[in-house]
Amino acid sequence: MINNRHIPTLLIAIFLVSPCVEHAVMAQDRPQPVTSIGTTIQTESDRVIVKYRSRSAALVSGQLHELSRAEVIKRLSLINADVVRIPEGSSRDELIAWYEEQPDVEYAEPDYRVFPIGGIAAATTPDDARYQEQYHLNNTGQAGGTTDADVDAPEAWDITTGDSTIIVAVIDTGIDAEHPDLLANMWVNEGEIAGDSIDNDGNGFVDDIHGWDFAHDDNSIYDSADDDYHGTHVAGTIGAVSNNGTGVAGVAWNVRIMSLKFLGASGGYTSDAVDALAYAKANGAKFTSNSWGGGGESQALKDAIIAHGGLFIAASGNSGRNTDTNPSYPAASDLDLIISVAATDRYDGLASFSNYGEISVDLGAPGVAILATWPDNDYRAISGTSMATPVVSGTAVLVYAQFPDLSPSAMKHRLMYGGDMITALGGKTVSGRRINAFNALEDDQVKPGAVTDLIVVADPTPIINPMAGRHIVLAWTSSGDDGTSGQASLYDVRYSTAPITEATFSSALQVTGAPLPQQPGMPEELVVTGLNPLTDYYFLVKVLDNAGNASDVSNEATGKTLSVRTLFAADAETTASDTLWSADAPWVRTDESSSQGSYSWTDSPGRAYANNLDISLTSITISLADATRSTLKFDHKYSIENRYDFGYVEASSTGGAYWTRLKTFTGLQTSWTGVTLDLSTFDGQPEVMVRFRLVTDDSYAWDGWWLDDIQVSADNIGLLTANVSSNASGDTIVVGLGLENEGFEVGGVSYQMQWPDPAGLVTYVGVTETERVSGLTHSINLDEANNSVTGILIDTGLGNTVASGTGALLEYRFALDTDLSNAEAAVTVEAHPDGIQAGLPRVFYKVAFNLQAVSLSNLNGNPVSAGGRGGRWDKDILNADVDFSGVVDVTDVVSTIDYFLGKVGFTRIQQLVADTFFDNIINVVDIVRAINIILGRCIGIIECAADSSGASAPGLTASRQADEGVSDRDLDILLQSNAGLNSTQNRNTLNVVADIPPDVFGLQIGIEYDPSRVRVSGARLLLEDDGFELAQNIGPSGATFMIYSPTSASLPADTKSVIALDLEAELDGIEPSATDFQLTEVLGVDAAGMPVYPEDINPILAIEELLGTPQLLPSQKLQLDRRGNSDGVYNLGDLLSLIHRAGLFPGNAGQEAPR
Repeated sequence: MINNRHIPTLLIAIFLVSPCVEHAVMAQDRPQPVTSIGTTIQTESDRVIVKYRSRSAALVSGQLHELSRAEVIKRLSLINADVVRIPEGSSRDELIAWYEEQPDVEYAEPDYRVFPIGGIAAATTPDDARYQEQYHLNNTGQAGGTTDADVDAPEAWDITTGDSTIIVAVIDTGIDAEHPDLLANMWVNEGEIAGDSIDNDGNGFVDDIHGWDFAHDDNSIYDSADDDYHGTHVAGTIGAVSNNGTGVAGVAWNVRIMSLKFLGASGGYTSDAVDALAYAKANGAKFTSNSWGGGGESQALKDAIIAHGGLFIAASGNSGRNTDTNPSYPAASDLDLIISVAATDRYDGLASFSNYGEISVDLGAPGVAILATWPDNDYRAISGTSMATPVVSGTAVLVYAQFPDLSPSAMKHRLMYGGDMITALGGKTVSGRRINAFNALEDDQVKPGAVTDLIVVADPTPIINPMAGRHIVLAWTSSGDDGTSGQASLYDVRYSTAPITEATFSSALQVTGAPLPQQPGMPEELVVTGLNPLTDYYFLVKVLDNAGNASDVSNEATGKTLSVRTLFAADAETTASDTLWSADAPWVRTDESSSQGSYSWTDSPGRAYANNLDISLTSITISLADATRSTLKFDHKYSIENRYDFGYVEASSTGGAYWTRLKTFTGLQTSWTGVTLDLSTFDGQPEVMVRFRLVTDDSYAWDGWWLDDIQVSADNIGLLTANVSSNASGDTIVVGLGLENEGFEVGGVSYQMQWPDPAGLVTYVGVTETERVSGLTHSINLDEANNSVTGILIDTGLGNTVASGTGALLEYRFALDTDLSNAEAAVTVEAHPDGIQAGLPRVFYKVAFNLQAVSLSNLNGNPVSAGGRGGRWDKDILNADVDFSGVVDVTDVVSTIDYFLGKVGFTRIQQLVADTFFDNIINVVDIVRAINIILGRCIGIIECAADSSGASAPGLTASRQADEGVSDRDLDILLQSNAGLNSTQNRNTLNVVADIPPDVFGLQIGIEYDPSRVRVSGARLLLEDDGFELAQNIGPSGATFMIYSPTSASLPADTKSVIALDLEAELDGIEPSATDFQLTEVLGVDAAGMPVYPEDINPILAIEELLGTPQLLPSQKLQLDRRGNSDGVYNLGDLLSLIHRAGLFPGNAGQEAPR
């Protein structure tokens, strides 16, 4: 990459004179500028400036130009450069790229055309006839203006009217030197004889009497009114001959104006402006006035300004935009020699057309309806920052006349800070002031009063966050301009990691963004940013007045930044940094420049970036899962074609599928600077990426983007935790309150701990402190009635803290009641972590210790982000152990069957223990699971799937593991009557016929009947295998039967009668039959204790049933409810579950939906 080289876009300032137009508007597409008469200006240049690294390198330039086939137009001796014409068949970008590859070339750039920024048309002691119309000199409210919205020229003229030895070079269009209000103040080259066509003084210019025309390379500085009205108007504003009874007055009555014309009807070339600066330097011009702009930033022009050495007073531009973000050159170039001028009006308002910028525009000056000289002995009032600029230039003449030895920087300070503070320029310019010639002439020898109460104040947020790890807030009381009186002009705030003295003040780092001084006695505040975490800093302040006098240094203030959590850090110093990024070519780590250390990242190593790029430097994923107020910090500098090429900073939490734009950069930032961006919208996201993305269009390549020291940080988080345990005898619970505060100290802790205990199991005993809180005072407020305690740990004033780290602070002890027989309120059930089908639920006694209202602070009293994580004591209860003997045996199974049959009642704890499927129902599934527990067999899909031996789950099929126990054959039940009645006994029998699929280990059947017609008097198990048992509960209108095997054997896979029901008719002549009965429940269970259901119901029938048309048997509705939401009623939730199982919802892959 070529350092300090900028190949910019062409930003044309439009030169308008229509009285109905207030300012020019820049379009997003590159505009085609027009002249005042509507002619389109050709903005493209066929010329290139080639700058050599040394004078000796220039000696071989001929060979380079011969190789490139470029024609040399002229030599720019001031900056050791050539101007060449692009050869036919070559493009400008190709030629520039070729020259920059040559080792003797420092840079090459377009020789852009630039244009006047001036005149927007508008509408008048010395004895000059129209002086009263010149409100900018003395505003008495004429034409409705605001009194004293002026430069106080009459007051300044009481001190000086200028000096005819001071030469001002007007680099602009030409000047009508014969104008009667200009002629006497035009510079005259005394070494030249006019009209003899001889270069009498040997300076290389023939008959250069008043200057030179670099646009046409001749001595005619005035060609026509159309070409040269702009320069003529500027010259009259600076120094029209005054007090001569005619026309207008200039700001400076006595001055010599040098006309250096380089602009014509089609603008002018940057290289011609460079030549004009060389001429100005060679012929004694003290400074230059420049009411023009356009093109991008030119390094050649900047080199020429530096070589000239005088102030370069420049118009900020007429686009009405913020040049901090959309710069207009040359005014916005970052050179101390440049003064950028905004335009104000007769009301001290910012002109609607004027550019502005708190960083890039220095001050304002009247620039609306400025009356001045016009070609052909005329006068006109026009508007523009071009008109404001010569007001500042004329003031500079007066100040140089009074203080001839001022350095350019001292002159700039007087002009900027000798102005009047006006509201319209606050936050819009560096100084916030409009020029005041009288104040700039003040012969002030009294220095401002020193600040005596500089302090570091607490974080005003007030929260310790990543910014607090990188900033410190200063506060003080304003002093005065002269001692303690008057309003000072400027604060100079310095800081260092070592103590600062008067001798080391200027070498300490300077804080940017200091406030402008207020009236004496007012509070001032400044946030100093860009600091390093956990670092001690020292601060001093000086106060400056408009004359540049500085106060003594203030008292010293000290402060320490706080800590942050660094979640991601990449400083580019080692190859390990490469693993943190995915880099699109040509992004690369380079040692060409860096903000610290030796390496950084850039998108354009060794040269300008290419056209039509969309390339990114993308980070690895960064976890912000537990982050609060996270930020992205990086150092960078850039040279990106303004408004056409862009550098985007973006973040994504979607793996790069979607990116959120955090910031856009375009234009120029030549010095390394730090940037911090808010990432808090991504807090809580486990995988966040950031990327730096360069997007370029199809023309103009600039230097590109450099990045260094990239970090993602977040709040420090202090976490108070409750670690709960019990002693060996089981009669004491110990709650250890620990603090996780890695990386930072804590000066105070407050908390509330609650332990809901409706069963009354625990009793508070006491609390002790650990060594981590040595020196801190612990106080508590115990509320035994509500089972809570509020505590606070605070510093006793000796500077004690909880040191960085982890570990217990306090130990609370509670007595535990070992008799749990009446502790139903303390029992909790939790499903298996993978769901109720995965395995057994967990039943346990629980006492929770909850932490809330947790607060932490540092020694300054500022809060630290904090959280609390409670704990709990628990004790497991064995599943299916309904007699709480500590072992599951036949007694528990029998008791559970009896509860199922309604023979015994269960307490709430027994119900929870017996409900091993965690569905709030005790049925055959729970019985089989209890038997499996006794036999040591697996229970649940996941546990049994992990055991492939077959011994633990005999007959378990893969299909059942995969889908709730449903095999290829469905479970089905049929009621079948036996023929004929026994007339003597009035009895009949009804067989329960079951179609049993393989691997069913238990069966539950429910029936109901009309008691007015029939009743069941008994039931017999018909299975031949004596290993099965029947549990029955026969009621007056229904019955429930359960078939199971105490040894967990599978039922025969066949269609056969399994139960015979003995029936009795209630009325003579009624023959009971299967039609008098209907099934209310059919449920099987497999070896893993999973339910086995009959064939699923047709969804159409289920829908019709829900809509009110009876289609389903009671057993079918119960089945749908059991497989649905298990709330005891068939409803919409159960239907949706059925539709999902049927594959009718999108995404049910592998399931064929019914047609």
